[in-house]
Amino acid sequence: MKSHLVGCAGKVLPFVRLKIIDPIDGNKLGPNEIGEIVVHTPFLMKGYLNQTKEWHSNGWFNTGDQGYYDAEGNLFVIGRYKELIKYKSKQVAPSNIETQLMTHSAVKDVAVVGLPHGIDGEHPLAYVVIKMDAEGRPLATAKELIDYINVRVLDGEKLRGGVRFLEHIPRNKFGKVVRHQLVANLQRGDGSSQIFLCYKQRLVVARRDCGYLNQFVNLIIKMAFMKLLYLSVIDFGIQWILWGLASWLKTEKFYDLAGSSTFALIAFLAYKKYSTGHIRTKIQTTAILLWAVRLGFYLFSRVLKEGHDRRFKDAKEYPSVFFVYWTLQGVWVIVTLLPSLLMVMQRRQPPLSALDWLGWLMWLVGFITEVVADYQKSQFRSNPANAGKFINTGLWSISRHPNYFGEILLWCGLFTSASATFTSWWEYLTILSPMFLTYLITQMSGIPPLEKYGLQKWGLLPEYRAYLKNTPVLVPYLYN
Repeated sequence: MKSHLVGCAGKVLPFVRLKIIDPIDGNKLGPNEIGEIVVHTPFLMKGYLNQTKEWHSNGWFNTGDQGYYDAEGNLFVIGRYKELIKYKSKQVAPSNIETQLMTHSAVKDVAVVGLPHGIDGEHPLAYVVIKMDAEGRPLATAKELIDYINVRVLDGEKLRGGVRFLEHIPRNKFGKVVRHQLVANLQRGDGSSQIFLCYKQRLVVARRDCGYLNQFVNLIIKMAFMKLLYLSVIDFGIQWILWGLASWLKTEKFYDLAGSSTFALIAFLAYKKYSTGHIRTKIQTTAILLWAVRLGFYLFSRVLKEGHDRRFKDAKEYPSVFFVYWTLQGVWVIVTLLPSLLMVMQRRQPPLSALDWLGWLMWLVGFITEVVADYQKSQFRSNPANAGKFINTGLWSISRHPNYFGEILLWCGLFTSASATFTSWWEYLTILSPMFLTYLITQMSGIPPLEKYGLQKWGLLPEYRAYLKNTPVLVPYLYN
């Protein structure tokens, strides 16, 4: 037997004769013609007591198996005649459909039976034991399996009867599928109108005719709502606990450190708990961690050196106002991370594409821009000769806020790479994430207070007014 012949049972042993006959007229068939397998061997018993229909003339045994042999004598067993599915004028062997389904990576076990149909006779229906991910979710849906098999089989073998999920396929002690039990279940109507959605501990059971309910349940599952809720609780829990401590101490010194640390923690938790370990999720998570660690260290060092953060000069004196700032930081963390979190949670990661590399290139340019801008400003301020002056050199000569430009660009890049895994329209709505960040920086807590502070301190200086006139507020070289 050739090992590469899928489904081949082997060749006939010595002292054994085999032929394929037409089950209707008993005529012998040739190579590659499908019929009933009959055998003749001296090792066979003489027959069944009071049952002669299994025996042919001259000691030939009718096996009841459907199959054929090729030109080289390799035998292929397709199925049992009594188990064949009668679709219109065709006889469909379940074994071929089962073999094809078992090639799907999400299928653990399968059995195919005929679902009675008023016009066509029977439609192939597959009972499937599906593999689960670490969270107890099925790795494939019924529709995905149907689409997978229907392009790989003949017309009569298409799963017109659908796919149903079971905990296990009934088998006898020899491992043979007990098809009559599955057929009996169909005849009784057991399970004929239910789809078992194996999620978590398989507690969700939905009626097939409740289409909108099923869609809603599937949507909630697909959006990973509970996972995002879990991460959000951690995010806001950290902010509110530290708000209580900061209000009690009346300090803002660890505000930015808390924000960047929460970014790193949420990204790391999402990767450890929900990621498949795909290279895309590793790169995305690493990019977030690098940004968070660098920014957190820089901002914390700066506030320790300066002794205060002028953004919170008045707010830290009023706990209720301070609470708004800490809550807004929690929103900033989870909303900014949203596209990357959805990407990390994807169970089926497509191959890396140009979109991934474009996004990571944007992140790299943005990250370098932010790092260089912060370094240049830090060096400028550390020079005693620049005391009381505004910075207008380096990247600050082509943008009044190059650090913020870099931050917006890098998060737009991470959205771009995350979008390479999106398959549903609602996932693309997470473009609101970089839009929210841009709004936050340009309209609320980033640029506006700095511009106001600059006007108050240097607004009367001609050189500063010329700087405002000739230098773009955010995007380098963009008309101001």
